[in-house]
Amino acid sequence: MGTNEKLLVLYPTKEGIIVKTLFYYDEIAAIPKSVPRMKLDENELNMAKMLIENMTKPFVAEEYQDEYQARLREAIMKKIQGQEIVAVDTGTTANVIDLMEALQKSLELSNKKDEESKKKLTGTA
Repeated sequence: MGTNEKLLVLYPTKEGIIVKTLFYYDEIAAIPKSVPRMKLDENELNMAKMLIENMTKPFVAEEYQDEYQARLREAIMKKIQGQEIVAVDTGTTANVIDLMEALQKSLELSNKKDEESKKKLTGTA
């Protein structure tokens, strides 16, 4: 069937950020009691803070679907009905990107939009 997507949640704590994989909306677990300390570069920390501020929105579990499970159920139903299951070729080369570079560009674009909005509000162009 190929690869499947993972739904993640980020828990900010005083010691760092915890990443937890979610499968269904009723499987959200409590924050662990102890978290190991990580050393972060100042640039990484600033970029992470800007990224979190720009992408923060309320979490609505119903907006996310497990597409892998849906395709698997569909294949099982076809097999039960006696239909032939044809495997899809997923052998295409993945587009590999430099994550830090992509995040930096995203933050730069976000900052430009913020500056343009401020100029429109103040009437200076």
